[in-house]
Amino acid sequence: MLIRIAESGESIKVRNEACEQLGIRKDTAAVPALVRFLDDPVLQWCAARSLGQIADARATSSLRAHLVLLDSSGVNRMAVWALGLIGDTSAAGDLTALESSPLLNAQDSSAIREALTRLRR
Repeated sequence: MLIRIAESGESIKVRNEACEQLGIRKDTAAVPALVRFLDDPVLQWCAARSLGQIADARATSSLRAHLVLLDSSGVNRMAVWALGLIGDTSAAGDLTALESSPLLNAQDSSAIREALTRLRR
């Protein structure tokens, strides 16, 4: 039900709230839908956050592919955060490479350092 609401709810707010609830409930069955939502400009941030809360390694490759925002305007800090929470060390190389990107601001750099610290534990 929540997945359907996130996909086609009556408003952006309702869609985002449904997406958030999937993460709060740590619903592993929602991982495939949340991965799809990474391609939705309305839900990309919320989907990455929910995937981090669920911390299912099945999301790692999709989050790695979404480290740069869909409009290429910067780093998707929520995808960085989620990768740190999931703890799949296969993401470390991508995060390390991203550290030297000219797209980074101080918040991006901090998020990447924190995620890498989690991955190295």
